[in-house]
Amino acid sequence: MFEIRKRAVRLLAFLGLPAALAAQPECTPVPTGENATIILPVAAAPQLDGAPLPIGTEIQAGALRNGQWFCAGKVIWEAENTALIAYGEDGFTEGLQGGEAYRFRALLPGGCLADSVSVIYEDSPGFQAGIYQADGISLVASLQAYTIKAEVNVLAPSCPGNNNGEAEVGLTIGGTLPYSYNWSGGQSGAVVGSLPPGPFSITLTDATGCADTLFGAIETAPLPIVQLPPDTVLCDADSLAIAPLFLDADSIIWSTGEMTAAILADGSGWYQLLAFSAEGCPASDSIRVDISSLPASFLADSVFWCQEDSLLLEAMPPTAPYTYQWSDGANGPFTWAFAPGNYSLTVTDALGCRRQDAIQVAAPPPLEIGLMAFPSPACPGDTVEVEASGGENYLWLFPEDAVLISEGGNWISLAIRESFIISAVASNDCNTDTAMLAIPVQVPAGAAGPDTCVLAGQPVRLFASGGVAYFWESDKYEIEGPLEDTIKVNPMDSTLFLVTITDAAGCSYQDSVKVLVVENTLLTLKPISVISPNGDGKNDVLEFPGLEKFPQNELTIFNRWGTVVFQKRGYQKDSVRWDGTYKGKELPVSVYYYSLSIGEAQLKQTLSLIR
Repeated sequence: MFEIRKRAVRLLAFLGLPAALAAQPECTPVPTGENATIILPVAAAPQLDGAPLPIGTEIQAGALRNGQWFCAGKVIWEAENTALIAYGEDGFTEGLQGGEAYRFRALLPGGCLADSVSVIYEDSPGFQAGIYQADGISLVASLQAYTIKAEVNVLAPSCPGNNNGEAEVGLTIGGTLPYSYNWSGGQSGAVVGSLPPGPFSITLTDATGCADTLFGAIETAPLPIVQLPPDTVLCDADSLAIAPLFLDADSIIWSTGEMTAAILADGSGWYQLLAFSAEGCPASDSIRVDISSLPASFLADSVFWCQEDSLLLEAMPPTAPYTYQWSDGANGPFTWAFAPGNYSLTVTDALGCRRQDAIQVAAPPPLEIGLMAFPSPACPGDTVEVEASGGENYLWLFPEDAVLISEGGNWISLAIRESFIISAVASNDCNTDTAMLAIPVQVPAGAAGPDTCVLAGQPVRLFASGGVAYFWESDKYEIEGPLEDTIKVNPMDSTLFLVTITDAAGCSYQDSVKVLVVENTLLTLKPISVISPNGDGKNDVLEFPGLEKFPQNELTIFNRWGTVVFQKRGYQKDSVRWDGTYKGKELPVSVYYYSLSIGEAQLKQTLSLIR
């Protein structure tokens, strides 16, 4: 601590200024003439005289370092015991050192400035309390070291063009807190960012106003290298794998949000890749991908020529901004064909992609429709499939009683029960043709015979005919020999018997016979008492209603003398009827007698023959 006593007014003389200068409010700085010497005398605290130094005077101490003067400390004179902190010329040695040169400056409140040229400090071991000038002016001081020294640390380089370097003032030694920082870029604070590449400086100032200047440099961080392929137009693909080249990239991200080394571009547009170095410096590249929307085809494969004067050929779809070039020289979306031949078309879109297509203009082939049916001939109820050839877009015509099952482009499927004729109408771009086909259906040749009646407990034979195979069945009784044409049954009650008959053509039919079982046959028959065979169609023959249900019968007719004039087993089983004749001759009008036997039952009745 360098303490200047209040009575040291003669310091002005020590600084080389006339005493009267202190009273002048304004003056010009005047350098001193003679060097002064500071010594430590043996005698302590001699009496001093003179006026006090004005309060508010700024006293500065300067030390010579490497041939340059620098601030060694400063203080504002307030009164007694005002301390001036100073340090040696090397900036580290505590207190003033003997033999070193110092310069003192006094800046008076009125603005006057006085400098000493040089003061040489001489150490004296006999006195430790103060400093005395040889001419009697006293400067009493308590010496203390004053040092300010710091280091600069570069925290981050700067990306080119981004001014994002970072640096800090590190370990600081000496000085009086708080420190202030003034960076060459105008920033303040111990740690700053936004530094551009290149050198920088920091002025470090302590609370007493002493300062030191530090220097550093921000390096330029290398940028990553990223390169995408050139802009691409896809004419014959719907996607592009983009694989970039990059160097010194620590991370990447695409404009699509993907972070993979390569991506698949499946739509037209810009694709950008942003790469970052380990220091966070960005680099980017972009690629434009345009995908053509040209259709694969614009024309039909062929078109028929129907002997017209001209035929319009049109590209579909005719969407702008396409351009067209036909082989005949036309350059629009359509052209006219005036003769058969091959016509080609080149379509170009706005991207420059091209698509070639062609259409064949030709006379249509002869239209001759053919029909084929399977099976043919068919059985009743069969499903017949009819197939057409030689045309397309068929119109089918068939009878109303044929049932449509299904149909396709050139075939139709029908369920039929009898023979019919089917027609198919087809046309192409020029002609129409009609074909007809008769489809025969087998007529059922088999039958199971008429329904019949039997007395309870009597067996009955059932006859089927017209087939090559038979199968009898009943839901009530088991049948012996169901594969025969004739079966013998003895039902206990009225029963329906079914038979499936297969004919020589392979058609199968089903018929039935109902066997009515009665307790008294005669109760079911109406006796006949008169016939009149006169040819009027009424009662010309003897007919018993319902007798055909009892084929196992026997009819005998007598005249009044007992002569048998007619006799037949299984009457009404066939077409033979008694018409009032005997051996081909008409019998006379009279009363006759008949006996109708059915099993054990017998019906006897008189019969009048009239004409």
